[in-house]
Amino acid sequence: MSSSKAVTVIVVILVIVGGIWYFTGSKTGQTGANAVLGTENQIATTTPVVEDPTIKDVSDDQINNDLSGIDDSLKTLGSDAAGIDQSLNDKAIPQVQ
Repeated sequence: MSSSKAVTVIVVILVIVGGIWYFTGSKTGQTGANAVLGTENQIATTTPVVEDPTIKDVSDDQINNDLSGIDDSLKTLGSDAAGIDQSLNDKAIPQVQ
């Protein structure tokens, strides 16, 4: 059997198998991968929210205190970044022997 005839036979077999697979799935109302996997009939579920036992105070005052702490941390980070920028822009000092 020549190469072109073998390719033609393989293509015909694939078309027949694909057609059988498609029509078998369409009888159940599903086609393609959904017929095999059954993904069309799945329902999304949600998980219940579990409260974190470490959270003790959620008042406005506590939230403002937390935000103040975050602001302080960001200010410190800004000064650290300025120091890093300065060190990257340092000029070399000529060395004397």
